[in-house]
Amino acid sequence: MSEAEPRPLLHFLGDSHLRAPRFAAEQGWFAPWQTQFTLVGGATAIGLRHPTSQTQALEVYRAELVPHRSAVVPIFQLGEVDCGFVVWLRSQRYGESVDLQVEQSIEAYARFLAELSSKGYRDILVTSAVLPTIRDGQLDGHVAHLRREAEPTLL
Repeated sequence: MSEAEPRPLLHFLGDSHLRAPRFAAEQGWFAPWQTQFTLVGGATAIGLRHPTSQTQALEVYRAELVPHRSAVVPIFQLGEVDCGFVVWLRSQRYGESVDLQVEQSIEAYARFLAELSSKGYRDILVTSAVLPTIRDGQLDGHVAHLRREAEPTLL
């Protein structure tokens, strides 16, 4: 990177699991890069296909990234809630297969990433969904209560 080039800004976008990379940034572990965080609690990959979703994550992320900013590298971390129970919950509620729910979730995510690419983002990073962070039997919080309605299994 030459002196004339601005340092990339690593812009992390996701749900509450961004606390881990935020902690890393606070420790200086991403230096020399600058960091920014857009955390939308309860955001899901499948929710990206619903412009009227409760979290409005799609619109929040668009507002942060459009129009394109050349020095920004978006880094997405979504999917733990999808993988943890939403696909099973939706399967049960709508009488559709878990496979269809997984496919729709991935397609929604991919469409949004393609949209960002078409706006000029050359580098977009997607991190792995972290393992579920709600213990079995833990019932505090909205998402934990919803987990009681689903019967997730290993695919």
